[in-house]
Amino acid sequence: MSSNTVSPYATNLDHILAHVEVLSLRLAIEVNRRRLRDGTDEGFKGLFVSEEQIDALLSRMIAPEDLPRSDAIQQLDAVLGRRLELLGDRADISLREGVALRLGGLQERFRLSEFETAVLVLCVAPEIDLSFETVYAYLQDDINKRHPTLDLALTLFCEGLAERLTQRDLFLNYSNLLENHLVRVGEDHYKQGGPNLSSPIIADVRAIDYLLGSDALDARVRAHGRLEPTKTSSRCDVILAPEFQDRLTEIVKGINAGAVRASALTLQLVGEKGSGKKQIAKAICSDIGQDLLLIDLADLLASDGPASELLVTAFREAVLQDAAICLDGIHLLLKEDNASRAAVAAISSGLSRFRGFALLLGEQAWRSEGEVPGRALLTLDVPTPDYAERRLIWELHLDGERGSLSDEEVGLLAGRFRLNGGQIFKIASTVKDNLSLLPSSERRLTIEDLNAASRMHSNQKLAELAQKISPHYLWDDIVLPLDQKKQLREICSYFSNMSLVYDEWGFQKKTNLGKGLNILFSGSSGTGKTMSADIMAGELGLDLYKIDLSGIVSKYIGETEKNLDRIFREANDSNSILFFDEADALFGKRSEVKDSHDRYANIEVSYLLQKMEEYQGIVILATNFRKNMDDAFVRRTHFVIDYPMPEEVYRLQIWRMVFPDEAPQDASVDLGFMARQFKIAGGNIKNIAVSSAFLAAQANDSIKMAHVIAATRREYQKMGKLLVESDFGEYFDLVKSEARV
Repeated sequence: MSSNTVSPYATNLDHILAHVEVLSLRLAIEVNRRRLRDGTDEGFKGLFVSEEQIDALLSRMIAPEDLPRSDAIQQLDAVLGRRLELLGDRADISLREGVALRLGGLQERFRLSEFETAVLVLCVAPEIDLSFETVYAYLQDDINKRHPTLDLALTLFCEGLAERLTQRDLFLNYSNLLENHLVRVGEDHYKQGGPNLSSPIIADVRAIDYLLGSDALDARVRAHGRLEPTKTSSRCDVILAPEFQDRLTEIVKGINAGAVRASALTLQLVGEKGSGKKQIAKAICSDIGQDLLLIDLADLLASDGPASELLVTAFREAVLQDAAICLDGIHLLLKEDNASRAAVAAISSGLSRFRGFALLLGEQAWRSEGEVPGRALLTLDVPTPDYAERRLIWELHLDGERGSLSDEEVGLLAGRFRLNGGQIFKIASTVKDNLSLLPSSERRLTIEDLNAASRMHSNQKLAELAQKISPHYLWDDIVLPLDQKKQLREICSYFSNMSLVYDEWGFQKKTNLGKGLNILFSGSSGTGKTMSADIMAGELGLDLYKIDLSGIVSKYIGETEKNLDRIFREANDSNSILFFDEADALFGKRSEVKDSHDRYANIEVSYLLQKMEEYQGIVILATNFRKNMDDAFVRRTHFVIDYPMPEEVYRLQIWRMVFPDEAPQDASVDLGFMARQFKIAGGNIKNIAVSSAFLAAQANDSIKMAHVIAATRREYQKMGKLLVESDFGEYFDLVKSEARV
């Protein structure tokens, strides 16, 4: 037929109606064939769908000029041939002139055969005209069979037995129609290993809606994802390392130049939560001119429906939307359970069929390259921002709201908290939202606000593994020799400037130590080790977690390492100080290997040393016996501070500081005597002061020397020390009288 006499379809619906008209002719031919074969005696033919009713319906479906007048089948065959030729010609012209024909697009994107396309039209036709249901029931000899069956489809669209058997196998081996959930076959689809010819074929609601012009997301997909119109937006607020940005630019250029086929590429972005993976994915899709269908796997896996079914629906929706697909949370499928394995199989199958750009986002890599047939899997690690990048991110998100916040304070934030872009954005938003609630005269952004918000937004799962200590001591509260106190201040300054020295000044390239800070506090109990950690946490604005070693060390092989891994992983997210008290129990000298237990104990120590070097925060290990510590650990520490038993002058300072100003202290209390006579640590002095206060309160009296001596006697008993007269001197009578009571 000459294209000069053929006009394009005005709309997609016109094209669908033309296919429905072709279907009507096929149905009319089959009706006439049935009459020739079975006669016209009605009886219970069609369960009371009368011949007159069928004729009336067909005459309404078929154009008057095409209705047969004598030899019905021959005439209808001729009309069908002309209509098919016209349909093809008009479709070709429509495509050349830019008219979007959804049925043709569906056929091309899902690689549907002519038979599969015809089956889809067969299922969609009743959505346009319910009369088709009656015709289907008539041809299937059952008024209740208003959906077309596999048998009816084979009868209408196949010539001869050989073709019927070939097309039937599509439903046995799963056709593209079924794999992509465009249609489904009734529950009795399989019967004794093969398809049941009487099973109904039903079009999926979303496929019907799409063909009829709807672009609304499938409700099942909308519950677990969203469509990002990235074609019209290209901004990416993520500040990336130059090398990583260059790699992404290469990929985008390769796709746009045709050197890399987006339809054959799966890009996997691996990085911690908040590292900007979704923003990067959207920016890439914007640069290659594609919208993005973003699926939240965590939400999808938590839903009631089978994850594998929902994933098939998600891939189908990406095709219908002509969008790239992005599966966020791919690391959640690394579990070795049936649900994860089924989801992985669905993703592998979906990726192998999908003819578009795909992205996988996760905190861990999903699988190695080459495991998805027909697609290349490229994995990129999204780098954690360094000091300079964190500073730029802070300045970006605080823009216009900095107030009196100095450049130095912004630098302190960037160095103190190793946060990613997503976390910094949330912190800045939280602080600005809180300020907006205040009167304009009081809206002043402070470093304290940002410190508090930074701690709040850090991962708090560490509290499940360790005891969180809220800092409340200040520098004036601790009594130490000047050198030790100076060292503690040096440590705080060291940590505050680590990013500057390691990152900006390039010292990271010159050292084999990690970018964290490992510290050893050595000294007897009560000499100030825990208090020092408390003061440092308060000075640096960081959370302090005290690790319970009894909950870490396990007699079961491998469990200690798992516990340590959890602690350091959560601590890294929390930007916290880890404080291991009495650490020589776990970090002591490695023993000579005599049996498998010794060998495994040494492995635990080696594993801990590895985790400490990887950790980018502060690790403090406190020990009462430095000589017991493993030499390999001591070599890897940045600072070692020895806490001596306090001399008399320092003990007197502690005694004077330990009693609050509000406490009623009697003049009889001789603090000079206590400092001179009792060579004990600050922790013991504190215990004695508190106990004496309770004794005084019990007696409804002020704190007298007798109460202090009695409390000292109890502390000596607790320490296992003898009560020697020379220690208590002139107050020994009080000790003896107390013992007699």
